[in-house]
Amino acid sequence: MVGHLADRLAAREISEFDAAFDYIEHLILRGDQYVSELGVIGYLEGMQMQTVTSRGVDPEAFRPWLRPLSAKYWEAIDRFWELGNPIPVIDPD
Repeated sequence: MVGHLADRLAAREISEFDAAFDYIEHLILRGDQYVSELGVIGYLEGMQMQTVTSRGVDPEAFRPWLRPLSAKYWEAIDRFWELGNPIPVIDPD
């Protein structure tokens, strides 16, 4: 999914982005521990990694589609990359 979104963004074909980011937010918010981690580590962290940059996409270009909880996790992942801080479980409220 991450590679597909990166390809779509590089092609400026973003019509499915709202649905994709709604889905990611739903996984994080409503999934059990493993499903939530798929949303955070599998998708959000994946968007900040080589999968995206190898396609010439700046990971920050995804930021406008982040939903509230996803945006908090995005920031936590940034802190992990910059400072080595563990990614906490974030309260959705």
